[in-house]
Amino acid sequence: MQGEPFRVTAVKSSVGNQIECSGVTGFLKLLLSAKHGHATPNVHLRICNPSIEALEGPLILLDSTLEFPLRSTFNGVKSRGFGGTNVYLLSWGSSGDNVEDQKDPTEASQHVPQEPLFFWPGGGGEIADEFHPQPAGCFISVVGSWSCWQDVEPMEKEGEGIYGYTVTLGENRWEQFQLCLGGDRRRTLHPGRLKAPQGGKVFGPEEDWPPSGAVAAQGSSLSPAWLLDGRGQAQASGCELSAASGFPGDQYRIRFRIAGRWRLVEWDKVQPSPQSLFSALRADTSTLCPRGRYFLATDWSEGLQEMWPSPSDASSFYADVRLLRGSGEFQILRNADPGQVFYPDQPCAGGAGDAAVLGPDDEGAGLTWRLASSPGSFQGSSQTVILV
Repeated sequence: MQGEPFRVTAVKSSVGNQIECSGVTGFLKLLLSAKHGHATPNVHLRICNPSIEALEGPLILLDSTLEFPLRSTFNGVKSRGFGGTNVYLLSWGSSGDNVEDQKDPTEASQHVPQEPLFFWPGGGGEIADEFHPQPAGCFISVVGSWSCWQDVEPMEKEGEGIYGYTVTLGENRWEQFQLCLGGDRRRTLHPGRLKAPQGGKVFGPEEDWPPSGAVAAQGSSLSPAWLLDGRGQAQASGCELSAASGFPGDQYRIRFRIAGRWRLVEWDKVQPSPQSLFSALRADTSTLCPRGRYFLATDWSEGLQEMWPSPSDASSFYADVRLLRGSGEFQILRNADPGQVFYPDQPCAGGAGDAAVLGPDDEGAGLTWRLASSPGSFQGSSQTVILV
């Protein structure tokens, strides 16, 4: 690269004199140049003085955009202070493919955010005593949406600082979970945000999360939890799903790693053995995945009313309800979880199948089914709601 000219540009000709911020602005311009693979010109520079001589090598004062010859480049920015302080920052960057393409915002939750270093496999540092299970030697446990956020189950110790637990996907093809120390729900480990992907920083243990006054509720998919999503990204017709995509009955291995003060939660899909595949082919499809429980959330009663499996159809659930007024509205929750709501695609939908069923998710605000009793006989009338 000795024959490549040294490109010189400036930032003040574009943004003016920003005093303390000038160096930061120059650094941002440097990052954008590296990302897009070209250097931008000096504004207002029409032509260079031909009498200027470059010192010890080729040099260009840019008056037009100039593309870098390689994808990776070294760039530098210099800033001078009135007090005599001179700073030169050298950086390396690489331009990616299709840098103009913007990611679909719906995909944002599927990608690990760009954060500071959150795990170091070699360990280092010591974790505080309060972050260990108490008493010493107690287990790491997991609780999730597959058990209505009720059953706290121990993880298996796979090795030094590694704990594992296998989850089987249900009908919805996704599950959420938190961890806790020693089976104590008051010492919960969480990712610090809703529907978090694997990786990222681990927060906790927290005695009360979320704090008082927060919208989310502890022990549901509306509290900070990891999202194990087997649905993958929306695929065009004919496209193959990724290897991590899963279907009801598929299993994933969750692992919690501790290395010194570093903690990490990750998971991967369990590849079935030939024997298990043969058994699955012979088994009843209804037994391949855990069966969810379904509950009615209504505006005519407090709490949730559980629905029961139909004796004549294993895929149907029903509930007998008694209206105390002329009409009522309801939604259906899977595993009593407000993050797993079934709802119609229109407000106050009837039960004749004229509305599509959406969910399970947490986006059904204002979308309900409506029950109405016969005029003059609504007091204490009984009706049956069926979910198929």
